Formats: sequence, structure tokens, C-alpha cells
Amino acid sequence: MITKDRLQFRWLATITTMGAGLAFIGHGALATQKDLEWVSLFARALRFLPNGTPSYSTVENLTQYVGIADMLFGATLILFGLALCMRPSLSRATMRTISVLLGVAIFWQIMTSLAFIIADGALQPGVWHFLERSPSFLLPMVALFTLLWREKK
Repeated sequence: MITKDRLQFRWLATITTMGAGLAFIGHGALATQKDLEWVSLFARALRFLPNGTPSYSTVENLTQYVGIADMLFGATLILFGLALCMRPSLSRATMRTISVLLGVAIFWQIMTSLAFIIADGALQPGVWHFLERSPSFLLPMVALFTLLWREKK
């Protein structure tokens, strides 16, 4: 039997997991459209490579591939979010998979947000960009903490 408390945790985990998936899909869609802001951010962040900044067309293509990967990852998060709300109980392996996916989402979004600090080359505007994008990594963080808390109960 699912208690009211566990049901509330499940809905919070579902909503935040699916919200994180939608954020990945939205960011990926911007990247696949070769949005000028995203391409220039990527180019500025890559300037620290040993061989220097790649050509603009290379950066454009990389941005598009990363966007496609973002959208596929977002769709995966949404599917696992749906599994959270539709199944009364999930196996430990499934819960571990969801936890790992959310951990990867947190890491990826923090690294993407930190890229703005690197790309801006100055702390002041870069920190603002980081804070502006913090919901992108806070949403999967809430989902992961909710799942871990639910497992302890």
C-alpha cells in the first residue's frame, strides 16, 4: 500500500524529473537550430583547447550534435519520469538507473552553466549567467534528493 507521504514524494520526483527532461529538450532544440548565442558560447569555451579554437563551422556542427544528444537525454528523463508515476513500485535497478541519470543531468547542467563563466572571461557577467541557469541543475537535484529521501523511508 502506498501511503500519502510516499505518493507526494513520487509526484514531486515525477514532476521534477520530467521538468529536467523538458529543460534538456528545450536547450537541445536551441542548440540544433545553431542559435548564435549557443554557438558563440561554445566557441569561447573551447578557446582553451591545446590546438586553439576550432573553426566556426566545426563549432556549429559540434553544437548541433550536442543539441541532439541533449534532446535524446531529455526524452529519456521524461520516459523514466513517466515510469515513476505509472508504476506502484519500481525495482532497485530502475531506481538506481534513474538516480544515475539524474546525477549525470546535474553534472552536465553545472558544467554547461560554468561554461558561461569560462566563456565570458570575467567573473561578474559569468556568475550572473551561472545563477540565471541554476534552475537547470536544481530541478534534477530536487528530483534526485526526493528519490533518495523516498528510498530511505
